[in-house]
Amino acid sequence: MGIIPAVTTLVIISYVGLGILFILLGIPMYAGRVKPNGLYGFRTPKTFSSEPIWYAANRFAGKEIIRAGRTIVVCSTIFLLVNVVGRFSMDFVAGFGLLIAILPLCIAVVKSFLYLRTL
Repeated sequence: MGIIPAVTTLVIISYVGLGILFILLGIPMYAGRVKPNGLYGFRTPKTFSSEPIWYAANRFAGKEIIRAGRTIVVCSTIFLLVNVVGRFSMDFVAGFGLLIAILPLCIAVVKSFLYLRTL
């Protein structure tokens, strides 16, 4: 019984780390430091069509990824604090944590594609 709370806490902390990773990945995009490339950035045929579109779309997507990362960090931290008191099951932690991680990122992607349509 003692190992499960430690594992659930570790899983929640990994979600906090995931949010921090998104923030760190979004900063160079938002700062305009990511040149057109095939590995990193908001890569679509339209963004590759011109550098001004690439930089505008990546700046917007970077801002949204940072926002998603911040949301993940805040929600996961609250979840961690509540878990200390409530001791949720591993299944609940995994499922709810995944929702906390995926939903903000999906919102960021949708908003980025909607913005790209305006360019």
